[in-house]
Amino acid sequence: MKKSGWILLIVLFGLMAITNPNKNDYISWVKEKAVEKSQDSLEKGLISVFGNPIFDSTTTSTNYVFFSRYSTELDSKHKVKAIGVFKNFIPISFTD
Repeated sequence: MKKSGWILLIVLFGLMAITNPNKNDYISWVKEKAVEKSQDSLEKGLISVFGNPIFDSTTTSTNYVFFSRYSTELDSKHKVKAIGVFKNFIPISFTD
């Protein structure tokens, strides 16, 4: 690989490491998705108020430096799995 290719690769991985979202970013994202999915205004309000501590206590995360993996399991019927990269989240599994 040419020198410019290596530099580009180093810059890419550096950007991935810097923009790897943290658990708080994920909790905000999953809460936003839950509010969007909800049809009931009372439910939306409850998610807005109590969502952070609930999602925080039911979420596990694994940081791989360049990206992170998140899993939220509210109960056996409500699960979300996502990959976080470049300050964005890519859902890989979503059940409700």
